[in-house]
Amino acid sequence: MMNWIRIKSTFRNRRFVLFTLIFPLGTYWAMNNIAHSAGYNNFEFNTFAFVTAVIIGIAGNSVVTFSKKIADSLGFYRLQAQTSHYGFFSWLRDESLVNLFLNAVICLAVLLLALACGNVRLTSHLLLIITLLLILGLYLTGIGFFVAQVFDPKTISALAMPLSSGMGSLMIRWESFFNSNDTVIVILTAIQKFFPGYYLFLIIEKLNAQQSIAMELLAFIGTSLLLVIPFGLLFLSRKIKSA
Repeated sequence: MMNWIRIKSTFRNRRFVLFTLIFPLGTYWAMNNIAHSAGYNNFEFNTFAFVTAVIIGIAGNSVVTFSKKIADSLGFYRLQAQTSHYGFFSWLRDESLVNLFLNAVICLAVLLLALACGNVRLTSHLLLIITLLLILGLYLTGIGFFVAQVFDPKTISALAMPLSSGMGSLMIRWESFFNSNDTVIVILTAIQKFFPGYYLFLIIEKLNAQQSIAMELLAFIGTSLLLVIPFGLLFLSRKIKSA
């Protein structure tokens, strides 16, 4: 019941609807029109466009909407954990499950538009990509939780656009769309190799070429696990301050 209330509350948030549903759908629609005009109507580009639109949505939801909810409620649930059986980790688990559901809704919305445009088909490859997108959403949810530990709710609201667009940009492999010899793209690509989104696009390329994706999957999982580093640093800094 509580999780359903959380979901309904999120859908009443106009910022969530605008930036994590309408904006990604608009992005996909624009990319679809550009692709048809330029003659890029193929499996690889259509999948890139689908993944890009979904990443924009889940980055906004996980890094901004989720982090603000956590920052708003953190103190209350820490206090409640001391006075009831509903512990802090139970609350965090429920919030993460709600966020996973919301990311799935974003993914489904873009998928339905892509299917309506006739650009993608439900295949085992597409289902694998959707699964990886939801895992990427969990990774970004972790980033959102970290943001909630560092910033207060007002700061998160003020930094909503930079946080959302910044994390989204790091997850989207721009080398797949632009000249890889450009200096900015070369620098950005070097940074992106530390994030799982980069390898998701490589997986799509390998699937399109019917090649093995084992190494890319390992890299995707490995870079996702790097999320423990910022949490470790945060834990150490707080332990030093409290000493």
